Amino acid sequence: MKTKQFLAALCAITLSFGASAQASSISVATFDLTAFASSMGGNFSLEDFESYSGGALSGPLTGTSVGTFSSLGGVGSGSTCRSNGGGTCSADLAIQEDGINGQGNLIPIAGSRSLNSNDTLGIKWDVSRVGSASFNRLIFGLRDGGEFQTLTVSAGGETATFGPGAGNGNEKLVVVDFSGFVTSASVEMRHSGLNDGFTIDAATAAAVPLPAGAVLGMTGLAGLMVMGRKRRRKPS
Repeated sequence: MKTKQFLAALCAITLSFGASAQASSISVATFDLTAFASSMGGNFSLEDFESYSGGALSGPLTGTSVGTFSSLGGVGSGSTCRSNGGGTCSADLAIQEDGINGQGNLIPIAGSRSLNSNDTLGIKWDVSRVGSASFNRLIFGLRDGGEFQTLTVSAGGETATFGPGAGNGNEKLVVVDFSGFVTSASVEMRHSGLNDGFTIDAATAAAVPLPAGAVLGMTGLAGLMVMGRKRRRKPS
């Protein structure tokens, strides 16, 4: 293959890899600790919400190990938000203590807290790892979602929808896979209406090994850069 054709091929591989980094797939399975642990890989940031005080929040939850969590709006009137708000509902999320309407903690086993949608329209998670480290997989546990209404999880242009009829206290493991490494992302968990609260827990941004084809594309980019430097050094 001629040099120009070879370089063009390397560029095509690299650009294809880079362009697809924002695309994602979303899988939903029953939550269990074994599946959760095996999905994380060895390099991850985890938020279990145990360090926060229970009750309704005042605005977004910031400063977590995996980014910012905010409400999608709407003020409900159900028993979940009344309990979290001391009898008053709001458009904010809440740190949930166990024991309300099938919603609550997933990890750690001895834990007691999770993040509750608080009878609003849902939760938006703006993801960033501590220290702006890159990630290519998001994992979280979701409890009591889609019991009475449809719940839609959206990220990276992909969508997973489930419910109504998922059952009281149902537990799901949601995994969002990106085809390349990113430093930020957004996940939206939206109910079709108010007053059907759910909780999320074990929110994880992980760096897992890339497929062989993706590694090949990155190697091609590195080779292209090296060849370019060598050419510039060559005397005319």
